[in-house]
Amino acid sequence: MLKKITIGLCACFTLGGGIQAEAQRRDSVAMHGTLDTVQVVSRRIQHANEANAGAKVSRIDPEIMQANKTRSLAELLTDYTAIYIKSLGMGALSTASFRGASPSQTRVNWNGINITPPMSGTFDFSQIPVFFTDNINLYYGSSHVKNGTGAIGGSINLFTDPDWRKGVSGKVLGEYGSYGTYTTGAQVNTGGEKSSFKTRLYYQHSDNNYTYLNKILTNVPFREKRQDADYTQWAAMQEGYFRLSRYTRLTAVAWYQEGERMLPPALGVVNQSHEKQRETNFRAYTGLDFTRGIHALHVKAAWL
Repeated sequence: MLKKITIGLCACFTLGGGIQAEAQRRDSVAMHGTLDTVQVVSRRIQHANEANAGAKVSRIDPEIMQANKTRSLAELLTDYTAIYIKSLGMGALSTASFRGASPSQTRVNWNGINITPPMSGTFDFSQIPVFFTDNINLYYGSSHVKNGTGAIGGSINLFTDPDWRKGVSGKVLGEYGSYGTYTTGAQVNTGGEKSSFKTRLYYQHSDNNYTYLNKILTNVPFREKRQDADYTQWAAMQEGYFRLSRYTRLTAVAWYQEGERMLPPALGVVNQSHEKQRETNFRAYTGLDFTRGIHALHVKAAWL
């Protein structure tokens, strides 16, 4: 019995040694002690915008924005993006959050300037008319180098663009809806190849007196109109763009906005408090942009 076990062990060792020798014979590293050269080649960045390659960026189509000029930014993001908008009603507080993040981790930039209120940390998207923006980009996460806000969830970027066409042009819009809701706006463009000016005016009002079924005050449900839920907002924006050279542009923008909205009580409250909230915002921005090939310099200052 011992003799058979010894013969079996010797056969196993011999077979194992043969497999190892065959593997070493085929392995170039074991034979020569060096690895083959591996070359990693990448194309050099040709433009400043390519510095953010790999970051997830989406842009709302200009045709969609043109068709929704009378709406608020909250309504636009709700219908045409995957961002979650939490709204308390028409004209009421509306916050945005990217997937996996909270509203306080979402930043709002206006021409590269962070306009998120530092006290609350959240932005009310119901107070921003789409009419006052030309481009909207969504940056997901904090990987965007050019943006640099440090927002964990993501950032919503609003841009105003110049119109270098010569002469005077403009547009007027108006909309009327249910519950006493109407919106008006006007824009005038002037300038040429070296300078461009834009003036925008916006006004919106809603009685917001919709009818609902009240099942709280009495045992028998009854219909009534919502009270103290109206809101009004108006805004004006003046823009100026100047071409200092082929690669340099100077921008100056002023934005004034006022809003007043009633704060309706809960459905179970009988006494009307007639509370209202008034908001006034003034934002001013000036920037100097130099872009040439792979080089870009942006100097910005703002009053918020």
